[in-house]
Amino acid sequence: MRSPGPGSWEQDSTHCPRPITAYTFALLQEWFPKGFAEGTARLGLLFSHLEPARVNGFVYYKQVGAPESELPQRFAAAEKAFESKLWFEDLARWDKEYKPDSTRRNRKLQSVPMRELDTDAFIGHLEEVRSNAGEMVYRHHILLRPRSFPSAITWPTGWSGPDSRPANCSHL
Repeated sequence: MRSPGPGSWEQDSTHCPRPITAYTFALLQEWFPKGFAEGTARLGLLFSHLEPARVNGFVYYKQVGAPESELPQRFAAAEKAFESKLWFEDLARWDKEYKPDSTRRNRKLQSVPMRELDTDAFIGHLEEVRSNAGEMVYRHHILLRPRSFPSAITWPTGWSGPDSRPANCSHL
């Protein structure tokens, strides 16, 4: 096997333990980094996104740091994220905007009577399905970091007691 490229790569054995199709990878490659990078920038993380690659059908990821030019904005965004507990806004956005719209979009696509479609209409439907799948990948990954962020910063007081928390985590 050849390396996907320079740097350190990890095979995604959690989400893609088996080879995936070129079609699926094209969707992942287009939408996954975009959503991931927007989510990490919003929280002010120094980690930007995972760059996907496909070797012999297997998916690999390489961690990509935030560009140096974005560091001042990311530090400010991180401060804002902690002050406002931004993850609650993202939860509300999911509940009020993304989830209802995603449900509506998916139900609309599922309700299409495909056996009644002629070739052109069927191709058009497949294009809609692909576009929607890309949007769902994007939505999942833009909200993935905010959703997991609070648990990543919470000190495990159940194991070590509340007094063992670092001083800067007492507000969590």
